[in-house]
Amino acid sequence: MLPSENGSPGTAFFGPSAGTRPYSAAITIRYYKNGSEFLSPEAFADARRGLAVYSLPLQPLASACQDPRSSATRSLEFTLIREESPLHGDGPKEEVQEHGCLFPGKDGFFALLHTAPKSSAQETAPVFQSLVASFRTQGSKT
Repeated sequence: MLPSENGSPGTAFFGPSAGTRPYSAAITIRYYKNGSEFLSPEAFADARRGLAVYSLPLQPLASACQDPRSSATRSLEFTLIREESPLHGDGPKEEVQEHGCLFPGKDGFFALLHTAPKSSAQETAPVFQSLVASFRTQGSKT
């Protein structure tokens, strides 16, 4: 579990454990209640995109982020690139890619995020895509 972010619980997974950049990718899941700092999934995506040096347009129901519960349930997807200090060692800032899928919940929304160095993001993207494809909430259709 991650420390609460303004009352929003979450968890994160880091990997891969081997290679030249161990634990440089992260998959994060957070739940934001109605009335939290983000009033909507769109507000969350806009805030994340505000950190970016480059961002693709916000996409409703994009193919990589289909809501697994129902085609009628709305979800949002975004991809952005931002610059961060390297996780391992010192050096110039590097480009980090963040791919987010946002799903409505009972009284708020879920944010599923995949963050990795841009140069290696495709290596861990299948793990994130599997998580998104299997993501369910209480009361979800199976």
